[in-house]
Amino acid sequence: MCFLVGEVISLMIPLIAGRIAQDQMLAALYLTPGVLIGSGAALVLKGSTNLL
Repeated sequence: MCFLVGEVISLMIPLIAGRIAQDQMLAALYLTPGVLIGSGAALVLKGSTNLL
């Protein structure tokens, strides 16, 4: 979850500063489900093994 929060913050700062267009922001937000799935998978794998 920390990665997701950091990703959102790192996208919001350029948006507020006017350095990223709204369509670029939306394209980046379309990747959010993948980040959530990856975070969930990491938690599941970490819970089942000590390798992570």
